[in-house]
Amino acid sequence: MAAFWAVEPGPFLKQYRCPAPPAEDLLLITALMHDHMVVWWRVWLKSFGSS
Repeated sequence: MAAFWAVEPGPFLKQYRCPAPPAEDLLLITALMHDHMVVWWRVWLKSFGSS
């Protein structure tokens, strides 16, 4: 959802009149999602790569 906000904020906001989240929140959400995926990928590699 964060990527959607970052890529297409204009038409979506105009059509549905939803308030846009602050840029700081978008950056935080994106960073958290990225970190989560990196950790999950490392755990997956350790679990299945060593076996």
